[in-house]
Amino acid sequence: MTIIGSREMHAYGRAMTELAASILCEHYVLVSGLAKGVDGTVHRTALEHGGHTIGVIGCGLNVAYPRCNQDLYQRMSEDHLILSEYPRDTMPESWHFPWRNRILAALGEAVIVTEARRTSGTMHTVNEAIALSREVWCVPYPYGAEEGEGCNLLISEGANLLVNEDSLKDLTNAAKDRRLAENCGSVV
Repeated sequence: MTIIGSREMHAYGRAMTELAASILCEHYVLVSGLAKGVDGTVHRTALEHGGHTIGVIGCGLNVAYPRCNQDLYQRMSEDHLILSEYPRDTMPESWHFPWRNRILAALGEAVIVTEARRTSGTMHTVNEAIALSREVWCVPYPYGAEEGEGCNLLISEGANLLVNEDSLKDLTNAAKDRRLAENCGSVV
């Protein structure tokens, strides 16, 4: 399951990211971008709850970026998975991140957005998810909360709504049902 969102996270976004990651890491490997903000919180929460996580980065594997996540990068490189399509020593460039978002979208069974402004880079990943026919789930925000305008826009355009813990559990159950149906269909 891919969980993404803003690099500049607010308290509500942090709480929702931690909640989603703590519930979903019991059933899924969590995928995110190993950036600061939501991404780092997803990875840290998965690790704290004994889950598994994959980080997809926009630089060479030997470049720990951003510096605020160096400890997380070290731990994940030892016990989990960090992926990059860039050669060793490739430094992070702003254009690498929208490009790597297609990998984030492809690795997740669905994409969950826990915080995003309307013009957030998160929207690149959502567009990639839609192109791959992945479900998009979003946390709603109060009217006027700029940090959640992207989430609210996606919901208004048809993204699934995450309103409480039961929504996360329903997401997990729906995914299990889909996998079961796909497996049963392939047996015939």
